[in-house]
Amino acid sequence: MNRECFKKDLPGADMTFQPQDMAEYENDAWDIRISLGSGPLEEAYYCTVEDPKAKDATLQDLLNRYALNPEQREHLDVAEYPELPFLLDELLQYQTNASQGLLDLSFYVNHSPGSGPVNLNDRARQYLSACTYHDQSHDYLVLDLVLVAQVAQVTDTHLSEKQRLYGYLFLLFLLDHYDQQGARAFKKFVAKGPFQDCYDVAASNDFWALRQTLDTLEMSHFITVTRPYGSETVSFSLELTEQGRTEIARLTEEAEQACGRYDVYDSVSVWPCALGVPDGFDARIQMMEYDRIDYERQVFLLVLLENKTELITGKDWYNHFLHFDFYDTVQAALAYKTNFSEEVLSALKELAQ
Repeated sequence: MNRECFKKDLPGADMTFQPQDMAEYENDAWDIRISLGSGPLEEAYYCTVEDPKAKDATLQDLLNRYALNPEQREHLDVAEYPELPFLLDELLQYQTNASQGLLDLSFYVNHSPGSGPVNLNDRARQYLSACTYHDQSHDYLVLDLVLVAQVAQVTDTHLSEKQRLYGYLFLLFLLDHYDQQGARAFKKFVAKGPFQDCYDVAASNDFWALRQTLDTLEMSHFITVTRPYGSETVSFSLELTEQGRTEIARLTEEAEQACGRYDVYDSVSVWPCALGVPDGFDARIQMMEYDRIDYERQVFLLVLLENKTELITGKDWYNHFLHFDFYDTVQAALAYKTNFSEEVLSALKELAQ
């Protein structure tokens, strides 16, 4: 478990965890503030809770009713802090992706003497701090939460599922790489690899995943395979077909066009809708989803092409194929997919056009 401890300060103010004079604030409104990881408190999201009795609610209840409740957007102090709806949407994005198993979220309490994440079933009262500005302009209680978001660990079972789903793309690009080096280089690569072994009856169980994927390519007419079947006069051979080469060109063009088409959404604002803003949301994946494109497959293709040298041309290509250890890069991209409304996506699309 992460035992991190946060001691963030707000410029021009003093933060006192569990102040001795807490009773003096008993009937006052108070704030819930959420900052991200090592991000400064000046960039934190906050909302004001008018009900003094809500201090006795659990942290989870307060997140549901106030801090992470989309219906509270109209009560945010946008006159003084117009970025608050933007920050709320970012937190809601994390929450949605966590519910889908893509992110692991942990909440910490700033300036708490204990280390490690808090139990969301605990009462808020035991984690309150006083925030007192040096110029006496503000003096209030705050539940000062720090959210740490981490990409969920990809399980072996999940990797196996993705290997069965996308393994044929890996092998297709692998074979194409050596095919482009000429017939002699291709034949030498196939001969020294595990390809021949996977068609050997005695060893085929050890190469089941490779054999299944090659069968998929063969049934799609992307490769042709000649099997000895015990005959000493017929040698093993594997060749990439013209249909396979055409498919490689199509997939490469598809990935390149996706980059050109969706890069315009790499940093957007939604309050109001705008493109190309500094430090905005990366809405590329959700825009692919909006256009009914298989965005996971598209991201996989981009990761494969961007890391082609390491994954395909290196000596460890078979381990990468077998264990799909690079899929965590795809998972990381999917983990931060935005979850904007159709109204927002339509507005962004209109701006791009």
